[in-house]
Amino acid sequence: KSFLSFLETFGRLYQNKLKHITVLSQAIAGGLQKMSDANADVNTMKADLATKNLELQSAAADAEVLLASITVSTAQAETEKARVAVIVTAVTEKAQEIAAVKEDAER
Repeated sequence: KSFLSFLETFGRLYQNKLKHITVLSQAIAGGLQKMSDANADVNTMKADLATKNLELQSAAADAEVLLASITVSTAQAETEKARVAVIVTAVTEKAQEIAAVKEDAER
């Protein structure tokens, strides 16, 4: 009877340990699946990031070209502004001379 009792106790202990190990195994399998999913997500994000970096480089190059164009246009506008200022100064002086001649003529 003692040996049968021992076998029965051993069987229950074995069943309890088997259930515990099965639960742990399922938890580990679930964790590994989540890690695998996260790894796939990270790889997808890396690919997206590479694409976005290429787009960013293209946009930066376009911005540099636009900035260079704006710089050239600004320089041309400043040159034209200086040229117009010289003309305005000359016309103003001429107008003052004409006004002085007119004033002398009216006297």
